Amino acid sequence: MLNFKSPLLPDAAVRAARITVHPMVDRGVLWLCVALVLAIRIELLVATDFPINDGALFLAFVEAIVPVFPSIPQTVEYNGIAIPFAYPPLSFWLAAGGVRLGLDPLDIVHRAPILMNIGYVLLFTLVLLRTGHSRLFTAVAVLVFGTTFRSYEFLVMGGGLSRGLGSLFLLLTLLVLLPQGGTERAQRSLRRLLLGGVLVGGAVLSHLEWGMLTAFSAVLCLAFPWPGWVRLVRGSVIVGAMASLLVAPWLGMVYLAHGLAPFVAASGTSAWQPNSFINLGRMLTRTSFIALPLVLFGMVTAARTRDVFWVVFLLAAAILTPRSGETPLVLALGVLAASGFITLVALVRQRGGPALRPMLAGLLLLGVAMVVLRSLDAQRRDPHFAVLPAELRSAMSWIAQTHPGATFAVLKEAPWFYNAAAEWFPVLARAVNVTTLQGREWLPDQEFARTYEAIDQLDSSTSCPAVLQRLAAFRRPDFVWAEGVDFAARAAELSPSDRRRALGERLAALRRRVTGAPPAEAFPGWKALHGPGTLAHCFEQAGYAEVHANARVRIFAVPGQRSTAAQEQ
Repeated sequence: MLNFKSPLLPDAAVRAARITVHPMVDRGVLWLCVALVLAIRIELLVATDFPINDGALFLAFVEAIVPVFPSIPQTVEYNGIAIPFAYPPLSFWLAAGGVRLGLDPLDIVHRAPILMNIGYVLLFTLVLLRTGHSRLFTAVAVLVFGTTFRSYEFLVMGGGLSRGLGSLFLLLTLLVLLPQGGTERAQRSLRRLLLGGVLVGGAVLSHLEWGMLTAFSAVLCLAFPWPGWVRLVRGSVIVGAMASLLVAPWLGMVYLAHGLAPFVAASGTSAWQPNSFINLGRMLTRTSFIALPLVLFGMVTAARTRDVFWVVFLLAAAILTPRSGETPLVLALGVLAASGFITLVALVRQRGGPALRPMLAGLLLLGVAMVVLRSLDAQRRDPHFAVLPAELRSAMSWIAQTHPGATFAVLKEAPWFYNAAAEWFPVLARAVNVTTLQGREWLPDQEFARTYEAIDQLDSSTSCPAVLQRLAAFRRPDFVWAEGVDFAARAAELSPSDRRRALGERLAALRRRVTGAPPAEAFPGWKALHGPGTLAHCFEQAGYAEVHANARVRIFAVPGQRSTAAQEQ
């Protein structure tokens, strides 16, 4: 039985971070693990021809900058709304510079996030090696981190243009400010502190939530090993002052143009709640999968050795940025799982005895099983994690040619943050969609919250009367865009949210994860475009005239808005 108070535990944990077999073996294992993790990202780069899921709003930002580059416009026109350009501009500005050099803006939004995530993996590897971790330890950490879906899910999407750049600045900050090789004195040179400030400023100018976490992480780096209050405050002031010098011009520009209103509005969507620690438990369970016991044991060893940097980082990611914190939190999960696994191996070796070889063999098999299962789990993606289907792009192109500027209500089966059709519609169709939520977080008067609530009510409708009634909460559209929705399937899927999941449902979900099978479709009726019980049939019954259709969507003219004959071409 493992004794968590054993005096052997701290020594085993320290040696685990520097465990080695043979230089060639260590190097080979490291590059094999890195190659496996990168292969997941490269497959996304090769297999897609369009940005994954989102990115339309950011494309609009990039295209708005291009004509005035290197300046930045005060507002961006998107979905019939003048959005204050209060979003951190660095990623858009760099993308606009690429467009001025001849690159295609859509190609940048598609490929740049995936390429940055590849750099994210390599930087994480470098951070661990530079801070004194052995190649074997680094290999395990990178493998656990990189085979977690959340390590790339929201970073390789089109919206990863800003999130991805922020993630790179975070790891560059750790690379510069964390002590080298675990032996460096607490004193950092002025040059490194100034460079750290530049990187923190770059993170804030890329993405506000990643910038907040980077700023906290910079102070955390300066606190390890403990330098005393004077040096900690001195270093933090220098880093903060340098970051402020970089960020101040942008903040000043936004304040002069719009005041504080955009930031006040955006802060309302941050998802900060008093129950952050409960959410942390959920995050750990979701992202760790079979590695959770190793992560928890890694936390214990970190506490015993007082090397708690990654534990504090994990807590900060979940509490400071609860909406997106699950993504950077995976970095800490990788380190803690590696620490837990290798410390366990080291403890078994220290105990010795006749059972040594069987126990080591068992741990090795456990490690191999974890590699296989987590590699399979990395492919267990959300069914909405995909590019906008060609049929939907074709339908939007038809609208851009025949009804530019018209008002639509885009209805489909997806949560708003995975509703690619709603976000891409204003850009590709050159029309207005009343159910697009993106961009409203910067608008005053609770516009985001009001629209969010209306969309949530609409998406939970399980009957035709409910859909038509809740659609009235939006500005009256000229047309309705109806993708496949089966009301019976939606009702069956929504009902478990009001009760605890049965044991059979939990076992079925676990079985899918263990076997690497894809998850059950969130709403199995998404292909339902015809017949009773479907969303499209509601509008047929209500007298809406179909003006266009293909295998993925049916478009109806709203009675009394425009004559159907005039719209059909």
